[in-house]
Amino acid sequence: MKHLVSLSVLALFGCLPSPVSADTYLDYTDPSGNGWHDNYHTDTTVESRRTDHMSMRFGTERVEGFLTEQLFQGILQFCENTETTWLKMGFHDMGGYDPVNKYKGVLQARRTFMYDADGNAVGFTNGPGAPGIHMPCSYFGYRDPNGVTPHEMGHRWGTTPDNTTGMPGFGAQGPGLSESFANYMEQQQLAGYPWDSLNMGMPMGHAVNYYGDISIFTHFMETYGPTFFNALAYAPNVANDDLIQKAIRVDTSGAADKTKDIYDGLGMMNAKMLNMDFWNHRISEGRYAGYGNPSRFDDDLTRPGYFFYRIPMVQQPGVAGGPWYRPEWTCTPQTLSNNYIPLTITATGTMRTVTCDFRPVVDPVRGSNFRACFVAFGPSRQARYSQVWNAGVNSFMLADEETAVYLAVMACPKNLNLTMFHSDFTSDNVCMFPYRVKLTGATPKGWQWPAPTSGFSVHANGGGKKA
Repeated sequence: MKHLVSLSVLALFGCLPSPVSADTYLDYTDPSGNGWHDNYHTDTTVESRRTDHMSMRFGTERVEGFLTEQLFQGILQFCENTETTWLKMGFHDMGGYDPVNKYKGVLQARRTFMYDADGNAVGFTNGPGAPGIHMPCSYFGYRDPNGVTPHEMGHRWGTTPDNTTGMPGFGAQGPGLSESFANYMEQQQLAGYPWDSLNMGMPMGHAVNYYGDISIFTHFMETYGPTFFNALAYAPNVANDDLIQKAIRVDTSGAADKTKDIYDGLGMMNAKMLNMDFWNHRISEGRYAGYGNPSRFDDDLTRPGYFFYRIPMVQQPGVAGGPWYRPEWTCTPQTLSNNYIPLTITATGTMRTVTCDFRPVVDPVRGSNFRACFVAFGPSRQARYSQVWNAGVNSFMLADEETAVYLAVMACPKNLNLTMFHSDFTSDNVCMFPYRVKLTGATPKGWQWPAPTSGFSVHANGGGKKA
């Protein structure tokens, strides 16, 4: 366990010291008391506890919750363990964004010192990027399942106040994926704690997915490794940067076409999300089994399947060379959202092959762009994938035991923007990207939600059923 020292002399660090070695983390305090998180400067009863990488501040008022010496020791050690886990994975340290010095992360207990504000857990940044966490006393815990602390630490790892560095789009321009990113970092320490992206059909950053869309970060780390992942946060941002464009810029894979490489990767990520085929797949296990499992094929044609975005396709009458199918209009994908189309296999024999002619609608303003992939499952429910493609014809040969087959489609336009990760309604984020497909050796599974037989009344105007 790290050696803990009780000190009440934060004022000693009021003036920034000279540069020190990379292994030493400094305390940073703002003597001016600027900001709601610096009010402790006006209260002489504020105490602190410190470890190598963290500093905890608290006063004597303690309006809510409780603070004990065991809690101080435990929560600081828990934070040290989290930092150690991230470093072992190859992540950048949590010492802030200052190019010269590294600073300790600050834990502040809310409403324990003079003038401190009430509120929930939030992260903040002091001065030259020194990371901080402001939490109610009742949130401080150091045994599973305390996810609040590593979650807020994750916020301070990947964000800077002015957005000059950090994950682009995580600041005031639109929080978007920042909550999901914090949950991703949290899960590296508590591998079973946060859930995955349970409603997978919504655009990334949509309010439905605000805390659950961790698949993109899992994909980036698994595919490109920690050097790339660190660059997403610590390489400089450019004007109007977004996560995908920055990923293209810092791609370290050596691909000849970085743009194609990143977009192909997003298409494979989307296909893997059908079964959450990542190292941290826990959605069907343990405490989260009750939330459902995307690989439950018997849910495909029921209402629960809808929440995993198994979508109905509609045949387009009168289109030459058909039959052609398009998504039902309410299921047409938006930016970085997806469709999973269950297929009925009509091909027979021992070398069954399904073929798809994928035809996206061209949108030159948004740079319409897609990725599609066949996904097949056998009795073991282990996924097998086709080649990812953008448009045109692709074929996929099935193994004899593969009976559950899907077409996974993702809309990933080339022209993105910061606010698209917030998915609000103040921009063109609600824009849909239509497409149509023609299949050989398979047909889309068609269905309609069953009409209710009880618990409703008939509306006088038109005869519709209402609850």
